[in-house]
Amino acid sequence: MVEELIVGDTIPPFHVKDHEGYEVTDEDVVGTPLVLYFYPKDETPGCTEEACSFRDNMGKFDNLHALVLGVSPDSVESHKKFLEKHKLPFSLLSDEKKDMCKMFDVLQDDNVVRTTFVINPRGIIRWIEKSVDVKGHTERVIKAIEEHCQEPNLKYRNVEKDYADFLQGSLGVTEDEKALEKKIMKEFGIKEDDLQEK
Repeated sequence: MVEELIVGDTIPPFHVKDHEGYEVTDEDVVGTPLVLYFYPKDETPGCTEEACSFRDNMGKFDNLHALVLGVSPDSVESHKKFLEKHKLPFSLLSDEKKDMCKMFDVLQDDNVVRTTFVINPRGIIRWIEKSVDVKGHTERVIKAIEEHCQEPNLKYRNVEKDYADFLQGSLGVTEDEKALEKKIMKEFGIKEDDLQEK
């Protein structure tokens, strides 16, 4: 039996498809604040209201650099229709076998209990609302991100230097600029005089 997830737990590994049929794993979504919300079914009144509330507040989520993902047992095709009909600006994950729902312990008698997790950039659960009340839910989620996910997003350090080092290593370039220039001149028979302006 799966233990109930609590604040402080690391999210379990998962592997599902999004509304476009692309595979999505837990490793794909770490590195930025994440709102992972589970809902019972596309196009039902409560689920539609919840999704549209997230949609209408995407500017606030964007300002917090937060990623929003919805999860339900609906098919990829159902998700795509639901997303297009309501112009949802975030991805929906298809969990038809309910494996992900089981790992996140959001099932009761095989039915999905509306649940939202706020997860920090390191994949640690920082806030949970289970048996979600759709009224005011988005506002509570935004507040939770502000209060619990203010640590810097994970990012690469010294990207330009690392990339330059990578290129240097991959191309076998170890000489300094002047030595490299001399090597090229020798290889192609170029003399110093040839480089002087006429």
